[in-house]
Amino acid sequence: MFIQNFDSFPIHSLPLITQGAVIDAYTVTGVPAVLAAGAVLSAAAVACQGHLKVRSPIGSVCPLSLYFLHIAKSGERKTTVEELCLTGLRDFQNFHRSAAVKANVDFDVKHKIWEKKLRLIEKKLLTVQDDSEVSDIGDLLKSHLLARPQKCQGPTLFYSDTTIEALLHKLATEWPSAFLRSSEASLIMTGRAVKNLAFLNELWGAGTLEVNRRTGESFTVDDARCSLSLWCQPGAAQAFVAKGKGHARDVGFLARCLPSAPTSTQGYRQTTTHRMETKNLDNFTAITRQLLGKYLSDDGVLCTETTVLEFQADAAEEWRYFCNRVETQLVSGGYLSDIPDFASKIAENVVRIAGVFHAIEGKPGTLIDRETILSAIAVGHWYLDEFKRLFGAPQQLSEEYEGARLLETWLRERFVQPTGTNYIRVSYIRTFGPNRLRNKKALDQALDQLCREDKLWIGIQNKQRFAVLTMTFFALPGTMQTQQFLPAPIQQFLPAQTF
Repeated sequence: MFIQNFDSFPIHSLPLITQGAVIDAYTVTGVPAVLAAGAVLSAAAVACQGHLKVRSPIGSVCPLSLYFLHIAKSGERKTTVEELCLTGLRDFQNFHRSAAVKANVDFDVKHKIWEKKLRLIEKKLLTVQDDSEVSDIGDLLKSHLLARPQKCQGPTLFYSDTTIEALLHKLATEWPSAFLRSSEASLIMTGRAVKNLAFLNELWGAGTLEVNRRTGESFTVDDARCSLSLWCQPGAAQAFVAKGKGHARDVGFLARCLPSAPTSTQGYRQTTTHRMETKNLDNFTAITRQLLGKYLSDDGVLCTETTVLEFQADAAEEWRYFCNRVETQLVSGGYLSDIPDFASKIAENVVRIAGVFHAIEGKPGTLIDRETILSAIAVGHWYLDEFKRLFGAPQQLSEEYEGARLLETWLRERFVQPTGTNYIRVSYIRTFGPNRLRNKKALDQALDQLCREDKLWIGIQNKQRFAVLTMTFFALPGTMQTQQFLPAPIQQFLPAQTF
C-alpha cells in the first residue's frame, strides 16, 4: 500500500496490528499519516489505561495514558479519522449505557421500596419509649441506610466541552478513566481548562488530587487515568502556547504532550470507485473493545486490580541506550539543549507507548520485548524532532529548517514532477537549485536535515555525490510508486546524520 507520508512518520517501525490500523485509517480518510497514527494511538491508550500500568527499567510505575496535540488547518478531516478509530470505545460506552438504563428500571422499584421501609423505621423510632428498644431500632436504621440501592452509572469515557472541575468530579465519583478530547481544541485552550494545566499534569501521572470547595462537597481523585487528544488550528495553538507568557510550557504541560503539525495532504487525496477494505482497522476496533472489557465486564463488574507490565533485560538495555543518547544532547549547544523539558519526559512517553503496543499486539505475559521497545523508540525519536521543530529555539532552527523546506519544495516541483526520477547530482542542485542554497555550507545543512528526516540519502559514484530521494515522500499524487529507482553504479553511501 502506497502512503503519502510527507512527514516521514515511522509507520514502517510500528508493530503489525497498530501499523495495519494506521494504514487503513489513512486509506479511508486521506489524512496526513501522523494524524492517522495519533488517532490510533489515542484510542489504544484509552483502551489500555484503565487496567494496565508499566514499570520502567529504573523502577518508576506509570499509567499508559498519552497526551497528543495535533496542529492542522481546516479540511484535514481531523474529526473523521478520530471518530473512525474510536469506534470500539464508543461501542463499549453505548453498550454499558444501554445496560445501565435497563438496570435502573429495577433500581427505581428497589429505591421506592427502600424509601417506604425507611419511613416505617423512622415512624417506629418516634413512638418507642424504652432505651434498649431505641438502640435496636437505631441499629436497624443504620443497616437500612447502608443497604441503600445504588443507581447504575454507565461509563463516561469521552469529555470535550468541559471544565477541569467537572472532569475531576466525574473521575472521583463515577468512572475513573477518561478521554479528554476536542476536534477544535480552542474549546479547551480558551476555556477555564487552560487555567488548570497543573491538574492535567497530575492526571498524566495518575497522581492523587485533593479538590476542596467553598460550597459543595470536597472530594479526592486517586489513581484516575486520563488520555488527551487536542486537535487545533495553527492560530489557536500559537495563542495557547503564548498565553500567560508561556504558562503551558513553564508548568510542563507541553512537555507531556506528543505534538505534530503535519504537512497537508489536501490535493493528494484521490477518490476511487472500489470499496476500501478495513480489515486491519476492524481488527483494531475489536481489540480495543476487548481490552476495555477487561476493565469493566459485560455484566458490569469493575476490575479494581491493575496489571503492571515490565521489560525484558534486552528491552531495558535498549531503553537505557535511548535515554543516554537523549541525555548527551542536552549539554549546552547540543541538539536538544533548547527543549530540555520535552526531552526529560520523552523516556517515560516511550515506556508508555511500548506498554500500549504490547497490549494492542496481544503479546503474551507481562514482559515487554526488545522489538516492542524499538518500535516505541522510533516513535519517540520522531516526536523529539517534531517538538524541536515546533517549539525549539528559532535561532537554532531557522536557517537549517527553512533551507530544508526550500530544497524539499524545489526537488518536488522542479525536479521530480518534470523528470519522474529520484536521484540528482548534488553539484546540479548547487548550480541550478534555489539561489540561497548555492552556497556549499547552506546546501549541506539542508541535505543533512532532509537525511535526518529520512526524505533522502547521499550516495557516491565516481567521486560525485548524489542525493537519492525517498519516493514514499516525493512520489507524485495519484501514483502508486512503492519502490526506489536507484542509479545502479551507486554503491557507497554516506550515512545520514542523526541527532
